[in-house]
Amino acid sequence: MDIKETPYAQWLEEVLRDMVQLEPKQIALCVLVEGGASATSYYNCNSTDKALMAHSIYADSILDVVHENRDWINSDDEEAEDE
Repeated sequence: MDIKETPYAQWLEEVLRDMVQLEPKQIALCVLVEGGASATSYYNCNSTDKALMAHSIYADSILDVVHENRDWINSDDEEAEDE
């Protein structure tokens, strides 16, 4: 497979370019594949590094959920104020 032909090629190139500027000491990659399985690969990561990275991804997902539900959260707050 030619990576340049993938739908994420441009995104991946931009992300890697940005990340290299940060001079990373550890790197983790995780992909989800057909059927819901995942594949991971690590460069210079110990268990603490993996846990820290997992926590960062988890925090991002919680923030996404809050943003995706902000209208519902705000309406619930307004209803509580009315009571």
